[in-house]
Amino acid sequence: MSALLYLLPLGLIFDLAGYLPPSLRLLLLYALLALPLCLYPSRRAAWLGGGLLLLMVVRAVVPLPPVAEILLFVIVHQAIWTGSAVLPRSLQAGVVAYSVVHVFLFLSPLGHPVLEAMAGTASRIAGGLTGSSYKLGWTYQNLGAFLLFLSLSVFSAGPWRVALMRTGIFVVVALLLNTLAAALMIEKVDFGAEFAWELEYRDAFGFEQLAQRLRNLVVLVVPGLLFLAYLLAYFFLHYDRAAKGGAKAEPAAGVESLRDQFRIDKRAVALAGAGAVLILLVVPPTSLRRPAARELVFVEKGVVSYSKPEYGRYGRAAGGMFGLLPDYARLFGCEASVVKEIPESLDPAQVLVLTNLDVDVGEEVRQRIWKFVEDGGGLWILGDHTFIKNGRNHLNDLLAPYHIRFQNDSAQFFPQGWFHSYRFRQGTPFATLRDDAENRPGILVGASLDLQVPAEPFVLGRFGYSDWGLEVPDEEQGHLGDFEYQPSERLGDLVLVAGERSGKGRVLVVGDTSSFFANNMSRSYELLRACLSWSGQAAAWSFPASWPGRIMAVLLLGGFCALVFKWRSAPVLLPALATVMVISLLGHGSGGLLRFDRETARKRMALIDFAHQPLASKHSSMGNGLHGVTINFARYGLLPVTINDWDRTALDAAGFVVLNAPRRPFSAGQRRDLTAFMERGGVVILACGYQQYDHCRDLLAPHGIAVGGVPLGRFFDRPAFGQPVSFLSAWPLEVRRDDAAVLCVYDQWPLMVSVPVGDGKLVVIGDSEFLHNRNLEGHENHDPANTAFIKNLLDHLTK
Repeated sequence: MSALLYLLPLGLIFDLAGYLPPSLRLLLLYALLALPLCLYPSRRAAWLGGGLLLLMVVRAVVPLPPVAEILLFVIVHQAIWTGSAVLPRSLQAGVVAYSVVHVFLFLSPLGHPVLEAMAGTASRIAGGLTGSSYKLGWTYQNLGAFLLFLSLSVFSAGPWRVALMRTGIFVVVALLLNTLAAALMIEKVDFGAEFAWELEYRDAFGFEQLAQRLRNLVVLVVPGLLFLAYLLAYFFLHYDRAAKGGAKAEPAAGVESLRDQFRIDKRAVALAGAGAVLILLVVPPTSLRRPAARELVFVEKGVVSYSKPEYGRYGRAAGGMFGLLPDYARLFGCEASVVKEIPESLDPAQVLVLTNLDVDVGEEVRQRIWKFVEDGGGLWILGDHTFIKNGRNHLNDLLAPYHIRFQNDSAQFFPQGWFHSYRFRQGTPFATLRDDAENRPGILVGASLDLQVPAEPFVLGRFGYSDWGLEVPDEEQGHLGDFEYQPSERLGDLVLVAGERSGKGRVLVVGDTSSFFANNMSRSYELLRACLSWSGQAAAWSFPASWPGRIMAVLLLGGFCALVFKWRSAPVLLPALATVMVISLLGHGSGGLLRFDRETARKRMALIDFAHQPLASKHSSMGNGLHGVTINFARYGLLPVTINDWDRTALDAAGFVVLNAPRRPFSAGQRRDLTAFMERGGVVILACGYQQYDHCRDLLAPHGIAVGGVPLGRFFDRPAFGQPVSFLSAWPLEVRRDDAAVLCVYDQWPLMVSVPVGDGKLVVIGDSEFLHNRNLEGHENHDPANTAFIKNLLDHLTK
């Protein structure tokens, strides 16, 4: 039983348990880590419990890089079991070795070709045994769990012949289990098109939609079932070793103090040194990088338009297409221009951006572009699903010298909008992207990408499938497929964004243009920032992706695992893991990204604050979303930026901040930040009714404003700036300053006020729902008076 409890948390630490929201996975992990402390109570267990509680607090407050987080949990897991129960030390050696292998394969872009080769081999074996043609990604074969238990089997104690025999049997059993799971998924599960295609939010997180299709959830939990199957197979094959303490010659972990597990000697130093060099090569530090802002040349040729939001056009298509993309690039200090044709002459310091080219540009132009890249230029190719024009994909013609191709498919997702399904490769600027249940990268249904070495994947979608497009001419339907999964189509782990170094230049390929539509840029600017930062990196960071770098990484990985195997019975493994973790903490922070250009940002950037849990949906299409704010700010020439965490750097660069009915109080430091922001000329717009006033009381009190407790209800005709304004749920404001400007009033009750704060202003609207889509503008509605009011308000604040 101890061995089973020891092994179960590993599936959560390494994210091998199938589709689980991060918060649920973390909760289950904490419960399993605390379980041995309850089963084996002692004074040491009490101290370990305190350490676990401290870890929970630190993890909740301080964001950790994924590499450091995994290694930290492994160390805590080992420390708890070392101090709680007697287990063979070979288990610890197997876990330590797999931890480094996991970082190489699943977190570093260098491991992608190895995973692809393994997944392809296992798929062919499963197809041969069942008489079908499978193309399963590593998630749906749970190769991570297979390698974990294979590592534990290889590192098991006892006579080598017995260990080798058990390892061989485990491999055979695992392949049979994988074949059974493949047959179950492919033959028995109905992949309905309506489950994956339409992005319709029935509620805030799509739970209702998921509940209606419970039978399809098997595609999300199969990896977890495979983990349990592999665990049981390993356990029964190694039961006598795992449960009874192993061979007599092997020291058992837990018989020594925790201090002994971190013993430092020559072996520990050698292992730590090997691990340090390996992690620096496999996941190069990002905090040390200082990318340069480059000039971007956007070519408006093909199925592309650089139209912007403008007054007079409202509704779903009001945002235009890619018109804000150059403006957001300028937000990070990049010069940007839009041209109609590919320039005759390009400077190697520039980045050429081509989107959905639907014509053949000709061999001479292609040669000129390829020469431009070889000399140090950047090339971005942005495309979409099944983009076949004139019988071919002209984007692939431009990619001929490189090792990235657009597949003729649609990368369909199972969880709504790729929620909790992204994987961002570490050691790259894309490592800072988030995988929240709001799809901040903004990728929807585009094309998946086919890669060959030395191309690198940056963004992958785990839980989805590749729906192959039609081969017959069907321009009107966009060559879309049948929206049904076929066994020959790829299942899981689709590459969505990739890049490659070529000569002195870089090529970046994005399989879906949805991220760069104007309506999405307030959140997907983070993906743009990562793309710009990768394109602006120095050439020195290209070595790990080169052939010599890859060969060196594989040799170092093999050497590290060999040392772990050699010293598997010695208590010197955890110091090496701790060294690698510290390097990750120091080297894999939020650095390596382009910074906001202060001159541009202070004039145009408007922060939309979600760090204080506003009374608003994060999904902009909802009636209580804030799309109406962002689209009207964009029409005015501002650049909305949505933040989920309080960011002083962004605040220092911004010119506007929008707070909508915060449901989390502002700390003293955050109140000082906002006051300093306004005093140097920033503008804060706060919409708040009496229900949320308690969370804003300390923010408003120093400025002489309070929200009264008299509900005034809904208005349609309150005058402001000489026009009528509508309120959904108005509350009166109490103003105690003579220099306050009352912008809107009902009888004697002010409904909107503006007060000067230093060189800036604070605007308060006594309605928590005033800025909601239903009151301003949504995809299906538009209030002409209120959208005009937003323009008049911005005129008032910027004059």
